[in-house]
Amino acid sequence: MERDRASVGKQVGGALYVHHSAVSRLLPEQSRLIVAAAEHVPQGDWNVAKIDLADDRAVSLLDYEDFAEHAFPALRQSRRVDLNTGVVTVRRYEKNPPILHRKELLLPPDAPRRDVYVALTRELERRGLFVDMTRRGRQDAWEAALAEAHIEVRDHLVVAIGVSLEIATSREKLECRLCDGMPPVARHRTAIGRNSLSAPMAALNAAGLLEDGVSVLDYGCGRGDDVRALRAAGIDAVGWDPHFAPDRSVLEPRHVVNLGFVLNVVEDPAERREVLSRAFKLAERCLAVAVMLVGKGDVSGHRPHGDGFLSSRGTFQRYYTQSELRAFLLDTLEVTPVAAGPGIFFLFRDEELEQRVLSRRQMGLVATRPILSVPRPPSNLVQGTSWRQEALEAVRGDLMDLLLMMGRVPHADETPRDLRARLAGARLSFKVATADALAAIPAEEMAASAARRADEIGRFFALGAFSGRAPYRRLSPALQRDIRAFFGSAAAVEAVGRRMLFEAGDAEALAKDAQSHAMAGLGLLIGDKYQVHARDLSKLSSRLRTYIGIAETLAGTLDSTTIYRVHLVSRKLTALVYPDFDTSAFPRLSERTKVDLRTGEVVVFDHQSDGRVSVLMEKSIYMTGDEERYPDQVKFDSALRDLFGERISTVPFVTAAATMMKAGLRPPY
Repeated sequence: MERDRASVGKQVGGALYVHHSAVSRLLPEQSRLIVAAAEHVPQGDWNVAKIDLADDRAVSLLDYEDFAEHAFPALRQSRRVDLNTGVVTVRRYEKNPPILHRKELLLPPDAPRRDVYVALTRELERRGLFVDMTRRGRQDAWEAALAEAHIEVRDHLVVAIGVSLEIATSREKLECRLCDGMPPVARHRTAIGRNSLSAPMAALNAAGLLEDGVSVLDYGCGRGDDVRALRAAGIDAVGWDPHFAPDRSVLEPRHVVNLGFVLNVVEDPAERREVLSRAFKLAERCLAVAVMLVGKGDVSGHRPHGDGFLSSRGTFQRYYTQSELRAFLLDTLEVTPVAAGPGIFFLFRDEELEQRVLSRRQMGLVATRPILSVPRPPSNLVQGTSWRQEALEAVRGDLMDLLLMMGRVPHADETPRDLRARLAGARLSFKVATADALAAIPAEEMAASAARRADEIGRFFALGAFSGRAPYRRLSPALQRDIRAFFGSAAAVEAVGRRMLFEAGDAEALAKDAQSHAMAGLGLLIGDKYQVHARDLSKLSSRLRTYIGIAETLAGTLDSTTIYRVHLVSRKLTALVYPDFDTSAFPRLSERTKVDLRTGEVVVFDHQSDGRVSVLMEKSIYMTGDEERYPDQVKFDSALRDLFGERISTVPFVTAAATMMKAGLRPPY
C-alpha cells in the first residue's frame, strides 16, 4: 500500500503534481502539506497541487481547466503558499498559458476515463509528439506542434486535420485489432532530417535518371527533404508518407519512384512485399530501393522482434545483406535488380534505359546535376512574434545574396562576421534565418545559382588534369562542402570534370554554341573564329568556358585579356589585349597571345615594340547597351560599314583611316 501511495502523482524536475481527487492516495506527510496549504485558499479555486520536493514548506495550488473536458488543460491561475509565513503569491495566466500533458499521471488509478487519457498519451508518443517538451509546454507551441504533424485532438482522440471524428474512431478501432498482442511500432520515428540528398536519390542523380522532364515520386518520403531539394532544382517531384504526407492523391504513376529506407522499418514481412509491389507498379521507368545493411546500425540494447529488432523508442529495423536484398527483390518482383550502391538497387521497367545506364557506368560517366538540400521552413511558432519578423527582415537581404552567391546553404563559419554578429544580437538562430531567406528566393533562381556554382566546381576539377590538383583531404573546407552539396563525393565530381574535358573537345558542338551566341548578339563569329569580350565569359556555354579555361591553364594566366578569339577548327585560342578599349573608338592592339590546345605551345606577340598598328573594328559588337558611349559607337560603326561593306574586318587600319578622312568621317571620341 505504501508503494502504491508513493507512485501517485507526476514528478517533473523537483516538484510533484497531483490532482485533488488523488490527494488522499499520497503519503500521509504529503497529504498533510496540501491540506495545510488549502486552508489559505478559497475552496474550489484549485484542482491540482504542486509540492516543492526541495522545500516541503512550499506548496502551490493550481487552477487548471476541467480534466474531463480538455485533453490538455491550461493553467488559469496559481497560488503559491509559504507554510512558514502563510504568505500566498497569486499568478494569473491569460495569454499562452502552460498546459498539462499526461494528465492521467495526476489521477488515482480508478479515476473515470483514465484509460482514455492513457490511450491518448500512447498515441501521441507513437507519433513522436512528446519531444523537446521544454519548448512545447505552453499552449501556442503545443498547438503548433500538432498542426505541423497535421493532426488535432477531439474528444481525446487523435484525428487527421480534415478527417471526421467518426472515421477516426473507426480507424483507431481497426488499428487496435491489427496490433492486438503486438508491441506498438512507431515507423515514423525513423524519419530523419537530411543536409543532402539521401543515398538512393543521389544514386539516381549520378546515374542520369533525374534529367529534365522526369517526374519523381518519393514513396515513404518521411519529412520530405528530398522532395524539397528536387523541386528547388526544377524537377517535378512529389512525396507520400503515411504519417508526414498522407495525401494519397499523389500516388499516381511517375517516371521514377524512390523507395528509400522504407522496407527495413516495416515489421510485417507480408506487408513489406505489398509495399514493394505497390511502389513498383507506380514506376514507369525505374524503381530505386534502399535498405539498411547488416553492420550499419547498433542493435545493442534492442530486443529481437520478428526478423529484426525493436528499439526502446518503439522503432523497428530489419537489416539486410546485399545478397538477401537482391534475392528478396527478385523473388517479389521477378525483375533482375541492378546494384547501384551498398544497400541500393535499381529495378527497371524500361530495358533500353537500363542498358543506357549500364553503358554510361562502364564508360565512367556520371551525370550529376546540382541538387541542393533545402531546409524546412521555420514553424509558425518561430514566425509568430513581430519583433522576430522584423529581425528576420533585417538580415534577409544579406542572407539571400550569400545563398545566391554560393549556390547552396552556407555553413555558419562561411557567413561574414558582421552578419553573424547581427544574428546573435537579434537572438536569431542561423538555421532559422537561413531557412527564411531561402524561402524568399524563387526556386528557379536558386536552382540557376546552384547550377552555376556546380559548373564552376566541375571545371575546376576538369582543369586540374592540366595543372595538378591537391588531394581531397587538402582542399579547403568550403570546397569540400561544395563537393558534398553538389556532387556527393570527390569521385563524382572528378567524373564530371572528365566529361567536361570530353565535351570541350567536340568541335561541332563548340561551333554550334558559338553560332548561337553570335546570333543572340554575344560576340562575333567570322568563319571558323569566334570572338568575345572577356567581360562576357560567364555568359558563354559551359563547353566554351572550359575550352578557354584549358588555354588559360596552359598559358599560366591571361588575366589582362580584352578579347578572346576561339579558333574552332585549328584548336587554338588567341588572347587579345586592347588597353584603350574603354576610351577609344578604335582600340589599339598591344599584345597577342596564341595558345595551341593540341600541343600546349604558347606564343606571345608584342604589337607595340615592332611598330605595327592593329586596331579593333566594330567595337560596338563587344559593348553593352548600358555603356555611356554605346549609342555613339553604334552610329560610327554603322557609318564604317557603309564605307567598307562586308570587308570592314579585313581592311588595314592605314587604308581605313585614309578612306575615313576622305569621307569626312571622324571617330566620336
